[in-house]
Amino acid sequence: MGFSISWVAVKGRSKPAILAELGLQETGSPESVSDWPIGGADLPGGWYLLFLDDLLHPFTEDAALSSLSKGCYVVACQVEEHVMASAAFAYRDGRKTWDVTHEAELGKRHLAENGELPAEYGQVRDGLLKEQDVGDREEHGVDYVWDIPVTLAYEVVGFRHDNVYLKTGGEAQFMELVEQ
Repeated sequence: MGFSISWVAVKGRSKPAILAELGLQETGSPESVSDWPIGGADLPGGWYLLFLDDLLHPFTEDAALSSLSKGCYVVACQVEEHVMASAAFAYRDGRKTWDVTHEAELGKRHLAENGELPAEYGQVRDGLLKEQDVGDREEHGVDYVWDIPVTLAYEVVGFRHDNVYLKTGGEAQFMELVEQ
């Protein structure tokens, strides 16, 4: 069993504005893990995160992210652990600014990178490629390249799908989100 999810984090736009644009509203009580089709959480540093129990949710499509990013910064992450595919990408002011993807089906070291990558990227990529080198020599069979987009998104936003603890400490508190 593995994750097949996506998340979208927005910085520089209010939660009410984000929810209104996406036609969502909060319901229920907070939980430390999002067990709903869509959950939302306020994160440190001014981020608001949408956790989507759907790898290819419409909110992760180019048109939705372009619209959502007008006047702000958006980072999204897609995780498909069954086939070891991952992606991280960012939009600012209506346009995609960078993306990093890995698809194991295209090769163990497949890594596509485009745009003006964040400062954290070089260190994340180099560190995980070194881990891959060691793993390959010792025949661990671990796909560290898969972790590059996921770790990059974590370094930028401070949230990781498989860890309830935020980079800055503490836990995210998710609220269920439903369509209005």
